[in-house]
Amino acid sequence: MLAGVIALSGLASSFGVALGLGGAYVFGMVAPLFVIALLWERKDFSDSRLFRPRTVSLRLGRWQRTLTGTALASGVLLTLMGIGTVVIGLQGEAMPAASDWQAEAAVTLQRAGAAVTDALAFLPTWLATTAVIAVIAALGHRAWRQTTDPATDPTDPDPDLVGRVAATDPEDPVEHQHV
Repeated sequence: MLAGVIALSGLASSFGVALGLGGAYVFGMVAPLFVIALLWERKDFSDSRLFRPRTVSLRLGRWQRTLTGTALASGVLLTLMGIGTVVIGLQGEAMPAASDWQAEAAVTLQRAGAAVTDALAFLPTWLATTAVIAVIAALGHRAWRQTTDPATDPTDPDPDLVGRVAATDPEDPVEHQHV
């Protein structure tokens, strides 16, 4: 979706038109999701038969795979979109030349990238690679810690949370409050 917004905004005649087009596209994507979330919260559709996953079994010789219907539909749709993109890319015309503001933005970004590259040129490649891997590992570790259950995480430093978790009875049903 983001690639589509960028491509359409790149063809716009001015920055204002590109910004308006991007805003309309984002609003068109988010507004239906907001309505669905609001209805889901009010009507509690989680127990509906309509939203239970349906499975599809595929077999080709000895190969067998069981997928949900939505996963299969997504895979088929993405495959068709990929084929369409390749076909259009191989037979279509080249993109039109960039307008003034687009060319100026591209030159500015290229200069900024060259300045950063020149400033970090003294670093050995192995050190830069190690730094990038360390940052990715730290972010991954932080994300992993945020997804772990606080009740089972013995390293949780928040004593109030541990006290609240210990005070709850696991046999009691969880009560949901609707605001």
